[in-house]
Amino acid sequence: MFDGGARGRLLAILLLNLGAAMLEALSAGLVVPFIAMLGNPDYVYSQPALNRVYATLSMTSPAQFQIAAALALLLFFVAKNGYLAMTTSVQYGFIYREMSRMSERMFSRYLHLPYGFHIQTNSAVLIRNVSNEVLMFFTNVLVPALTLFAEITVVIALLVLLLWFAPLPALLALALLGGLTIAFHLVVRRKVSRYGLMQQAEQSERIKSINQGLGGIKEIKVLGREDYFAQAFARHERIFAEVTRYAMVLNQMPRLFMETVAYSALFLGVVGVLFSGGQTATLLPMLALFAVAAVRLLPSANRILGSVTRISYYRPSLDVVSADALLEPSAQAEGGQPASIRFEREIALRGVHYTYPGAAAPALQGAELVIPKGASVALTGPSGAGKTTLADIILGLLQPGSGQVLVDGVDVRDSIHAWQRHLGYVPQTIYLSDDSIRRNVAFGIPDAQIDDRRIWSALALAQLKPHVEALPDGLDAVVGERGISLSGGQRQRVGIARALYHDPDVLILDEATSALDAETEREIALSIDSLMGHKTLIIIAHRLATIEKCSLKFHLDNGEIVS
Repeated sequence: MFDGGARGRLLAILLLNLGAAMLEALSAGLVVPFIAMLGNPDYVYSQPALNRVYATLSMTSPAQFQIAAALALLLFFVAKNGYLAMTTSVQYGFIYREMSRMSERMFSRYLHLPYGFHIQTNSAVLIRNVSNEVLMFFTNVLVPALTLFAEITVVIALLVLLLWFAPLPALLALALLGGLTIAFHLVVRRKVSRYGLMQQAEQSERIKSINQGLGGIKEIKVLGREDYFAQAFARHERIFAEVTRYAMVLNQMPRLFMETVAYSALFLGVVGVLFSGGQTATLLPMLALFAVAAVRLLPSANRILGSVTRISYYRPSLDVVSADALLEPSAQAEGGQPASIRFEREIALRGVHYTYPGAAAPALQGAELVIPKGASVALTGPSGAGKTTLADIILGLLQPGSGQVLVDGVDVRDSIHAWQRHLGYVPQTIYLSDDSIRRNVAFGIPDAQIDDRRIWSALALAQLKPHVEALPDGLDAVVGERGISLSGGQRQRVGIARALYHDPDVLILDEATSALDAETEREIALSIDSLMGHKTLIIIAHRLATIEKCSLKFHLDNGEIVS
């Protein structure tokens, strides 16, 4: 899931966390001699290591050494916490930079996947994956995984320390702590995983409900269906809220559980020291060690159990991100194809078959046709006859199950992008972004690369130039969401101008006038007629008036060209 540079940074973070764990264990270990020294000033003389330091520093009394030790511990804790702060900053810098890159990579890969993928996948799922699942993976899987590594290292170091100073009490504490932690995880694991899957599914349904409600707002208002769509969203929202509530409760449970266990282990440790015959004089430093260890082990154990629970709950996010981040776009999308394809004579379809995934019957069966360059071609037939499928195959959006699309004898399957540079496409429903006319016509081209002369030329061919010239903001006029500030005919003309912006050799119009009134359709038909002889036109239409001037007509029925 990560490239070499990111893997190297991740390894560095693990090493930083390992260093932090060692410092945490050392800080707990230093407390024991300090407490012993405070309780018994002669402790300095009885410990060879402390006695050497005492002599090296030329101390004159144990009290002087205690002051120096206290100041040294203060500096050590300041440095240790500075190191921990630096480690935390590096870790979260890595997390959020990589999260941004992962979202960018997934969105880019979705865009580059074949059109057939998008036919089969609801956009709500893709929106959820890019905007939510990546976030959930990094914050609720990767962060807990790093936390898990760091805290397990701390716990191991502290347990080694405890076993060194007091083996029996440490073993008792370890058995209690470890056994109850494992038992707690086993109890909640299955339910956590099930609720994690439910949360992911309901997130998709919430987005889908919002898209459907806002996307069809005009029809919803006319038909008075507001309550239906509001209730559909509310149903999924309530389930989502319930599973999220469960997750939040579980996040708190480990803390309460581990606090009970840790204090039990502390007091059992004291009992163990006394039971093993420990003297009262030695109990104070041991008690201090166990107290410091408990104070440090308690949040560590809490974070370990909380991290395991979060990883289990958000495991579905890991599954989605790991699968989709590794999706390989088709060879067409990756490039490496011929730089150009020539179109000087004809487009030919030879025995083209296509069946949509999951469909019982083929959408096209053995389609054969030849379109000479400069011809105006009509594709007619009833709904479901295969007209749009045929157009999508010529556009290179769908790949034939068998058969070929040839341009001057060259199979376009080997040169899809090169072929698509010859094409312009006008769908039945034009997608317009909530942006300026300039950006909607140039669609997807950076501002610095937009050629206004080509935009005006395309608008003129689409017979929209006078309208845009009359607008106060001209090309900078904003069309509103989905072009709401334009009439239906104007939206279609923007779509035609968009298709003409890069001066294509072939213009494909898929029912581009069917949703318009008769007068507007006639006006746009005139715009289309003016292109005849200058462009190769492929027109899908039901009305004969739209295609009466076409030089070739192919009639489709049940996926076959019948006349």
